[in-house]
Amino acid sequence: MPELEKPRSLEKEILGKSMIYSFSLYVRMFVKLLSGIFIAKLLGPSLFGLKNAYDLVMEYESNSDLGTFDALNRLAPYHRGARQEDKAQTSINSVFSINVSYALFAAAALMAVSLYLRYAGFAQVYVDFAFFLGIMVFTRKLYLFLNTKLKIDHRFYELSFNQLLYGLTASVLGVVFTWFWSFRGLLAALVTADLVCIGHLVFLEKRLPQMRFCLHSYWQVLKVGFPMMILFLLIMLLTNLDRTLILAMISEKALGYFGIATVAAAVVLTIPAAVHSVTLAPVMEKLGRTGDFLTIKNYLSEPMFVMAYILPVFIACIFFAIHLPIRYFLDQYLPSIPVVKILVAGAYFESVAFPVLSVCLALNRQIQLIFMVIPMVGLNFVLNYAVIRAGWGINGVAAATGTTFFITFCVLLFYASVQFGERPGIYLKNLAAILAPFVFSCALIFCIETFAAFPADSLGFDIVIVMFKIFVFMIVYSVLLYFTRRHSGFIKLYANLCILAGNLLPGKSERK
Repeated sequence: MPELEKPRSLEKEILGKSMIYSFSLYVRMFVKLLSGIFIAKLLGPSLFGLKNAYDLVMEYESNSDLGTFDALNRLAPYHRGARQEDKAQTSINSVFSINVSYALFAAAALMAVSLYLRYAGFAQVYVDFAFFLGIMVFTRKLYLFLNTKLKIDHRFYELSFNQLLYGLTASVLGVVFTWFWSFRGLLAALVTADLVCIGHLVFLEKRLPQMRFCLHSYWQVLKVGFPMMILFLLIMLLTNLDRTLILAMISEKALGYFGIATVAAAVVLTIPAAVHSVTLAPVMEKLGRTGDFLTIKNYLSEPMFVMAYILPVFIACIFFAIHLPIRYFLDQYLPSIPVVKILVAGAYFESVAFPVLSVCLALNRQIQLIFMVIPMVGLNFVLNYAVIRAGWGINGVAAATGTTFFITFCVLLFYASVQFGERPGIYLKNLAAILAPFVFSCALIFCIETFAAFPADSLGFDIVIVMFKIFVFMIVYSVLLYFTRRHSGFIKLYANLCILAGNLLPGKSERK
């Protein structure tokens, strides 16, 4: 009987941690969004574009661990599930030692580059760019490792608090430091936020792993991690190729306009990213315990279905309200408004692809995924290059990226369906179920925008119009949610919400 109840309790635990972690990420995203508005105002489109270029470099650099962090997040829980604790700890020590050693070397090299740029007479912003990049290569590597360690240990409540701490520190210091020291102040704020959160994580861990490594153990992690690194690098290219081409073919200023849109799209992507982070380690433990891949099928269908029907609410809110901060506070960024609306629609398909990716990785299909993603990167490059050459600007780039993610999702879902032995008819049925809320919400948004196009001559009246549009959308869209309420994903979500609410009430003790 306990064996039967364990998977159910695991699913409830994952749902609970996903919601807590999602909440922390959304709070972090909210304060980041608010601070981003002020920072964009203080920097202007050109420097804000340079800030986006800095973010791009940091994202690409995050792959320098060669996939060992992601592999560790899979292998360590798997070893623990198979009761091989020593093997798990040796892998942790090896990955930590090699990555910290690399980060120290890379940091020293980049600081030397910044000194060269300074004496060669380059503009101060580029000197600061290289100098702070060197510091953050080390701090971010340590920060990401400690995050991975908490995920392996299932300590998502502590990790959630750390996410909140980072969001508040980076946002508050980002605005204050940018006010006084412009671009240099912003980079200094990011470094400070890293240091504060690293201190908190070290306090939680009590001690860092030992600086020793086993070459055989590291090689085992690397064999799993390197293909994952290639895959995630390709996915990163798929995600960031639009910004890279805008920087290369248009201008830093255009990238600044596009950067506002990527911040809004990140709001939509927060929940899927949280579910992916929370799900992977428990799924691997379950595989290590049972050895049956069919037992994890529900980790594909249920999160994907729930996200497909909830995300349109966030998309609609952003679509109706995004012009408010831009029109009345960031009037320099008015060209960003249509880009935001296009990009958040495309983010829907990127979001629902997360559960597919998680399950395929759990099934050790990263090599096959690489060969599926490579054509998608090529397609994204061709579409983005074509629309830029055609003069369609950043609006065309956003549409090209959204089209690519739609095709990518369809391909990944088909591959995952094949892995579980599903017939083509089932695949088409699942695809239709995922597309239905997107098509319905797009049609509803179009109707509301068409028939409620009231002219607004003040911020107050504009806010009233926006609230009215959101209210109408929620009322009509709730009909669709009503007919899907009996899906197993929603039933488990509702049950877990009740459990969380009960545990949070005064006088409730924690149940074992």
